[in-house]
Amino acid sequence: MFLGALLLLLLLSFLLLIFNFQHNKNTIFLSALLSIFALYGITHYIVTITQSVFWGALLYVNLTPLYLLSGPLLYFYVRNTLADKYIFRKIDLLHFIPALILFIGLWPHLSSSFEYKKEIINDLYSDNTKALSFQANVFFNMTENFVLRLSSILLYTFKGLQLLYQYRKNEYRYVLLPPQQKKTTLRWLLLLHCIILCTVLSYGLFVIKITLNPDVFNSALNGAIIYGSAFFLSLIVISLLAFPDILYGFPRRERTKASEQSVSAKQIKNNTKILSKSLDQDEKEYYQTLSKNIIGFFKNNTAYLDPNFKMTDLVRAMEVPEHHISYCLNRYLKQSLHQLKLSYRMQWAASALLDPKYKTFSLDNFANKAGYKSKSAFYNAFKEHHGITPLEHQKLSYTSSKF
Repeated sequence: MFLGALLLLLLLSFLLLIFNFQHNKNTIFLSALLSIFALYGITHYIVTITQSVFWGALLYVNLTPLYLLSGPLLYFYVRNTLADKYIFRKIDLLHFIPALILFIGLWPHLSSSFEYKKEIINDLYSDNTKALSFQANVFFNMTENFVLRLSSILLYTFKGLQLLYQYRKNEYRYVLLPPQQKKTTLRWLLLLHCIILCTVLSYGLFVIKITLNPDVFNSALNGAIIYGSAFFLSLIVISLLAFPDILYGFPRRERTKASEQSVSAKQIKNNTKILSKSLDQDEKEYYQTLSKNIIGFFKNNTAYLDPNFKMTDLVRAMEVPEHHISYCLNRYLKQSLHQLKLSYRMQWAASALLDPKYKTFSLDNFANKAGYKSKSAFYNAFKEHHGITPLEHQKLSYTSSKF
């Protein structure tokens, strides 16, 4: 179960990156954060349970610089989600300095031969207490390494909680989401921080326990404290699977002086119901307008016939963030971009097949013109959408026109 939860978390991390990055680029930070947690847990499982020499030599100690990135990744994800945009500035590179220092200190071990690493892991398996005395990093011993990692993630977690508190107090009312989803998203972000805190604290107890009493190292490795960390990580998996909409983040309207005056702190306090209705209406109006603009885009030009037409083209045309469009398509238009594109391509094809100016076009020509790279792909799409083949459509229309 322990390994299953970790592998599921790792798989989910990759799936998030593959399927959500095109909709919300901030997913890269969350995916990387979850991957690091999963790799850390898998390394622990291999070293303590399976005791594989090959995988132990490959993973043990070598990934420690990555673990220092978990705090900055959490911070970037929360900050960007609350800002409703992808942000990564040059100054953000400063957050990677501790990991870089750890990497430099670990370089002699990283550059050593794989056979040497296998000898080290074999020694560890013969006597687990050697893990505390083994010093792969020239700057920090193992205990200092533990403390550095735990302190880093704790500091960033508290910083994230501070950002959430400030956001709830000031910016939350500008979010363009239905009230329930808005609450769910905020609660999930809070839950994510609480889970990380519980994971870090449980692991911190483990570090304290083995530092004060090295003789209990073996029992502590497989104790309830360590398995508690895996339990908390599995909650992240469950929460993401249960509430996938949280990955849209917090789409919000632009703040103006007029809107701030019309929604004052006093009104928020004294007219909660009125304000709630006003904000709900703002959300509906924004996405209804965006829905009309998207449909208008497809009706008024044929950019969707380009074989390479994709979400970024629609983003440029609409001039709104990508995840706003994704949310609008899924929640308001009730279809994906692929389905919308297919619908308009098939409408165009049905009309063009009867248009005299395309009379000399072969089926291959129609396929290319409709945005398909092969005749068979166009043929199958047309038949699935209209229920008849392109040639049957032409014959049927020709027969109907005679009568």
